[in-house]
This record gives sequence, C-alpha cells and structure tokens, in this order.
Amino acid sequence: MKVIINATVPKSYQTPSLRHFGMGCNANGNGRYSASMTFDTMKEAKEFLVTRAEYYFEDEKSLKKAKRAIRMYGVLRIDAVSARIEKIETE
Repeated sequence: MKVIINATVPKSYQTPSLRHFGMGCNANGNGRYSASMTFDTMKEAKEFLVTRAEYYFEDEKSLKKAKRAIRMYGVLRIDAVSARIEKIETE
C-alpha cells in the first residue's frame, strides 16, 4: 500500500510555510500552491513528517504536540499549512 503526503496553501504569501515541509512547491494555476511526496509505507511517511517536525519546532512542548498529531492522525501543521498522509488506491 502506497501513501502520499499532500499539503496545499491558497495564497502565494504562504509558500514559505509550505517549503518547511521539504517537498518543494508547485503552482497549481488557480492561485493555490501545493507539495506532495509518495512513500511505500505509512511508517515511512510518518517518519518523514517527524523529521520535518524536529527540524521546525525548537521547543519540546510544540514538538511533542506535533509528534502526537502525526502518530494519531497522520497530520503535521506548520504555521497555516497542514500536511496530511493519505492512502493511494492501487489496482
């Protein structure tokens, strides 16, 4: 089962927050910007988000909260941007 991490921002001024995820930044042509990355397993995707949280958050309380959200919900929020892990349907 493959999974993908997706993050989208509605305005260009939010792209610096999107870039904190380390997945690049693509203009969608409708004013929105997005980033995504595919992984072979849910575990790999969560480990990636944990490394991004460790890179971004400096205080222990915020890091602990971020790691819990990743573990429980597969979501990492940095500033106004949320990255979500989603399963990819394969045939």
